Amino acid sequence: MNVLWLSVRRFGKDLCGTTQIALLDKISQYSEQVEIWARGEYEPSQNWGLVSFPDDSKIGFQTKNLAKHFLLSEQDFSKFQHVLIDWPLVRYLGKKVNEFESWSLIDRSPPADKGILSKLQWRDWKFAWKKYRDSENSKLAMVVSREHEEFVKNKIGKSVDNITIVNAGVDINKFNSSNHRSMNPLKLVYHGRLDAHRGVLSLPFISHILDQKGIKHELHLIGNGNASTKVGEMIKDNESIYLHDSMTHDEISRFLQGCHIGCLPMPSDYEMWKISSPLKLSEYLSSGLLVVGIDHTGNRFDEDLKSIYLEPKENFVKGSAEWIKSVLDDGNFAELSQLSRKFAEQNLDWNLTTTEFISRLLNQ
Repeated sequence: MNVLWLSVRRFGKDLCGTTQIALLDKISQYSEQVEIWARGEYEPSQNWGLVSFPDDSKIGFQTKNLAKHFLLSEQDFSKFQHVLIDWPLVRYLGKKVNEFESWSLIDRSPPADKGILSKLQWRDWKFAWKKYRDSENSKLAMVVSREHEEFVKNKIGKSVDNITIVNAGVDINKFNSSNHRSMNPLKLVYHGRLDAHRGVLSLPFISHILDQKGIKHELHLIGNGNASTKVGEMIKDNESIYLHDSMTHDEISRFLQGCHIGCLPMPSDYEMWKISSPLKLSEYLSSGLLVVGIDHTGNRFDEDLKSIYLEPKENFVKGSAEWIKSVLDDGNFAELSQLSRKFAEQNLDWNLTTTEFISRLLNQ
């Protein structure tokens, strides 16, 4: 079976593109020809190809124009027996979706941002799921968690079926754990969008309490977003906090090897975080980091992992600082770090998280 993926990801720039890479590697082991049409550049494996399209549109028109590029290209749709489609593209592909031999809907997250643009994206998200529900040639849909699946059914209807959960995984060979990291200073890290609704403004307060407790540390905030300026103002007199521009996936994997604590400040009062499966959580654990975060379903596993500390939003800052101090006082960082890495190896490798979807895709 030949498989095509129509994607909104930007290869080389979008950290979330790791999902596509992992699935393409897996699908290509069982398919004769595999391609992804997207933006950006990436050196693909010998088994699948990237057809790159222009990334030249203004915000608000990027997805519509990308779909237009797909439809007007000289590339041949007909050679593919199955097409994977990221949900933002479905509306703009129009009647072409009906012509595919079969297709699957890929939903790695409903609209996660706020504002006018997000309202338009919700319209497209609902359209995509209704199209999937009502189409005779739709076969599978992908979500990231049980809560995400329930969210879809509550919004679109219980009749939506053939949904497969693919939790956020990690390349455990790239995100490896270092046995030689120094504990002086202790390094906390957050990487991703620096947006206010992601809770990043709470992290400097953890650093402040650690300073008060005399704990030598560094807090590294990696990324850009609508809270970048505010964060910069908050930390200008704090020598323990470092603000970095966005990094590539390879740069992130190397940076995490020198860190100790990964932060998940996304608050529970925003529904999208509760149905998510954060890539950064898998990457933290695979790198042997301990994790502090706000307690909600998006940050939890079924197994109670001692290297993860979760607290309700109201006590996240104080509780996290106290827990970090207790780890240092007990001297058991290395033990907890090994628990993180072992859990990632046994549960979070992309080869494990993608198995069910690949099986259902190939046996439809």
